[in-house]
Amino acid sequence: MGWLFTPNSTRKTIIDGLIEREENEHGIWETLRHCTRGNVLWSIIKWTDKKVGVTKHIIGCHLLEKSVETCGQRKVVSWGYKPMEEAMHPSYYTCPLSYLKEAPMACEEWRDKVKQYHRKYNIGDRLILEHCKIPHLNIFSTKPLLGTYQGSNYRVPRDCVVRVETVAA
Repeated sequence: MGWLFTPNSTRKTIIDGLIEREENEHGIWETLRHCTRGNVLWSIIKWTDKKVGVTKHIIGCHLLEKSVETCGQRKVVSWGYKPMEEAMHPSYYTCPLSYLKEAPMACEEWRDKVKQYHRKYNIGDRLILEHCKIPHLNIFSTKPLLGTYQGSNYRVPRDCVVRVETVAA
């Protein structure tokens, strides 16, 4: 599914609309919990299928984005969103760990990445990276997460960490 934008909207109005209870002839969607991490809205959604009477919980992921367009002499600011859910394996891993306990697993690989994203690192750990120009980093700071490679310092992209080699204490 693509992006859905609402002209002259704010980030808050988009979020308020996304977490609002919704009902139609097929079912009921209720947001039980929600939070934002940057421009990602995470939610636990209770879906009730009216025809079958089955209820299930889903982890929702809505990407939020601002759009500025020029209309004559004035700028029109709009916000939009792209809806996803865990089963779609979104490439975002900032979902709160507590949400994983509130919905049945729909994508094991995605959940593993979420757990990896939230992993606590120690100074001296070596992080093996993927999708980066450098193969690994040795951590010298945990807040913010910083590492060194061949004498240069880098901010560590948590979603690029494939493996951790822990230094023995």
